[in-house]
Amino acid sequence: MKTITTTIFGLIISLIFISLAYAQSDFEGSITYDVTIENLPEDQPQLQNFLPTEMKVFVKDKKTCVEQKMGGSGGKNIVVSDYENMNGFIAMNMMGQNMLILIDENSFKENVDKNKKIDFEELNETKDILGYTCHKAKLTNQGVEIIVFYTKKLPNRMGQELMSLPGMPLQYEISMENMSMKFLAKNVNKGSVDNSVFDKPDGYQEMNIQDIKNMGMGNFKY
Repeated sequence: MKTITTTIFGLIISLIFISLAYAQSDFEGSITYDVTIENLPEDQPQLQNFLPTEMKVFVKDKKTCVEQKMGGSGGKNIVVSDYENMNGFIAMNMMGQNMLILIDENSFKENVDKNKKIDFEELNETKDILGYTCHKAKLTNQGVEIIVFYTKKLPNRMGQELMSLPGMPLQYEISMENMSMKFLAKNVNKGSVDNSVFDKPDGYQEMNIQDIKNMGMGNFKY
């Protein structure tokens, strides 16, 4: 059970947390991605119920919200970042427990500073995604390779390993523990985003990062 939980956290949290490293943006709206998962461990088929099939990123002013629709569980993970106040939260269902993980200012800043330093390599290839010319790049962080197609026409609001890119990724693929997840944008919607999107959901137990580590998630990152 611990192995399953660790894998889920590693794949979900490291891929969805959006850190607003860029205070200015001329984009308000949402981007929706299809998520494809390959090479699930044969001895852990239940992972499919806890991994995403779709991701939606909302951007407004200095806030970003990510919503992930999960597989067979029918659940939803929510991640909100507030650059103005330098904090955020992760709302997720893990093994039947609704958890609201609060990200304090110090942890938020540490995450931004750490991931802005990751270098990327431009590759000589472009492709069209939803009418946007996207440039191919490769990022490598602690042995993990990420192949990305990003557009300079949209500001980059992605966190973690993708933060150093000079544009918004519309396609990227990352592998972890022999599994791979591919995110491909299927819709870019420029329009007004309601402020309620960034509110904390009801019915979740609040905890901080240390609480999560005390549950045995010593390698937890966001």
